[in-house]
Amino acid sequence: MDYLSLCLICKDENDYLPEWLDYHILMGVDRFYIYDNESKISLRDTLADYITRGWVVLMDIGGRGAQIFAYDHCLQTYGANTRWMGFIDTDEFLVPKNALKLPELLKDYEAYGGLAVSSIFFGSGQNEGRPQGGQITGYTWATHPTFFENNMIKSIVQPSKTLLPNSPHDFLYKDNHWCVNERFLRVDYQRFPNHVEKIQLNHYFCRSKSEIRQKLNRGRGDDGSAWNINRFETVNSLAIYQDETIINNLHQLFYQSEMHAAEKHDLLTANYLLNKMADLVHDKEASPITFTV
Repeated sequence: MDYLSLCLICKDENDYLPEWLDYHILMGVDRFYIYDNESKISLRDTLADYITRGWVVLMDIGGRGAQIFAYDHCLQTYGANTRWMGFIDTDEFLVPKNALKLPELLKDYEAYGGLAVSSIFFGSGQNEGRPQGGQITGYTWATHPTFFENNMIKSIVQPSKTLLPNSPHDFLYKDNHWCVNERFLRVDYQRFPNHVEKIQLNHYFCRSKSEIRQKLNRGRGDDGSAWNINRFETVNSLAIYQDETIINNLHQLFYQSEMHAAEKHDLLTANYLLNKMADLVHDKEASPITFTV
């Protein structure tokens, strides 16, 4: 059985997925269940190597507003194969802060049905187009934890204690089980006061200015409704705090191996961090796929 898996539904995120996958593999994720929602270029082509090596299990799913259906299908179909299953998007990165990797942190919460992770919304950082070096180094300007949007949580659940998704953010749990945040406070809704001392979810919500325009044209992924441009403008206006926690974590991880050691300033160079992560992941192998569907 895997210890930690991530479930994702996405469309036309081909350029961003390798970075997202490599980072979370290095953070201790064992498997990824990815639902391709009618991408123009099939994710089977983009992720062929990850699929062949066992990291990714890919499903095709059609229609607008398919996120909840995909989450429920993943939970019911693949939940028995993993201790924990997280549900996030490709513009979201799980960042442990008092542990180097996610499984180490999650072990403290095994008595509960789920862990609610608080968000930190990041702005465009003056990027007009997609930053060459990826999301992690391209977007380092964040909003303050007290910003209202940062009350939004995402969930990492134990499928054996979970019934179904209530929204893309929160879940319903079996009798005598519930979700807590990092401080072990019970969380029953998708919004909860922000706490990011142990873990945070970097949400690169705005991405670049050109991608905001694309997002507005495409509509929301959860229900197909239109985005409100004021939401993006508000995040960008309040993203005035530099947050390099995720880069510092990777810097520490790279220094664990002399052959992959790098100076922190090197990680900020275009493509350098992407290549370093890819090199480390290339040295790793996914656990054998033993699940049954």
